[in-house]
Amino acid sequence: MTTQKTVFALALLSFAASVPAMGTALNINLDHVTMTGADATAVEFFGTITNTTASTIYLNGDSYTIVGLPSGAMDDSPFLADAPLTLAGGTSTLDIGLFTIDIPNGFATGLYNGSSFNILGGTGGSGDQNLEGTATFNVNVQNGAATPEPSTFLLSSGGLLGFGIVMLWHRRQGQRTLNRHS
Repeated sequence: MTTQKTVFALALLSFAASVPAMGTALNINLDHVTMTGADATAVEFFGTITNTTASTIYLNGDSYTIVGLPSGAMDDSPFLADAPLTLAGGTSTLDIGLFTIDIPNGFATGLYNGSSFNILGGTGGSGDQNLEGTATFNVNVQNGAATPEPSTFLLSSGGLLGFGIVMLWHRRQGQRTLNRHS
């Protein structure tokens, strides 16, 4: 009887070790959990992904939930372009772009928190779509006072300076004409 229990326990332990825990295989460490941006701008979230298991994990895709922002506000193309196809056990990615949030024009100011970015994959290959890691993030929308770019400021200043020089030149030309007639 004891042998049967031991064999059963070993079989159960072997099976449990071969199935990764849901959502715990990968740690997604965002550089900044909260990003701030004005309406009509985009904020990009960067971070690292760490495989906490001894097995290679296939990074097959992602999913996300957006709280308070339009569903189309997230662009996950940075993750799809920057993340490796697999991540060996115990290794991490470099700091990579994970996703971008586009804040719509005229969007209400405030802190939108509780959104999440999820990485899907598994140890079984490119077809796995298990939840392997989750990161929660926030977006702080602030009033965006339009600030001109330095090149716009330089161009405008140059134009005003040129206009002033032309006006001064015309004024001096007019005085010369008056002096000749006197």
